[in-house]
Amino acid sequence: MKYKFVIDENDESCIIRAPKKTELISKIEELILNDDKTLDGINIYGYLEKDIVPIKIADIFNITIEDEKTIAYVNNKKYQIKYRLYQLEQMLPENFLQINKSCIINLSHIKRFNSSWSAVLMVEMKNGYTDYVSRRQIKKVKRRMGL
Repeated sequence: MKYKFVIDENDESCIIRAPKKTELISKIEELILNDDKTLDGINIYGYLEKDIVPIKIADIFNITIEDEKTIAYVNNKKYQIKYRLYQLEQMLPENFLQINKSCIINLSHIKRFNSSWSAVLMVEMKNGYTDYVSRRQIKKVKRRMGL
């Protein structure tokens, strides 16, 4: 198989010429098709009003669903992002954990857990955001936190 790299700032395309589809070509195809669906651990893009802004993954405190939109909290700013929660759960690094049906938290930004007499476990983030851990997720959260 022959290949040629052409870097063009104005064109983003990939052409593969081969006599037949091989395992290597299938892997290249998968890598290209999934490129926008994976996160490299550095940035994800969010909308802040009319601007599109890169957000460092490590800076995200939590991601929630609000008014049927996916919102990423970074400090006290709210960015709308294009991904669905189930997509993010598969793409984000291991320090992110889904705590209920509509919220994923970054474990490195937890301020504290608060358990009440009714056995509800609440999580408070360092940015002041609080949410409950659903009954379905309590075991998973406690296991990940070593509780």
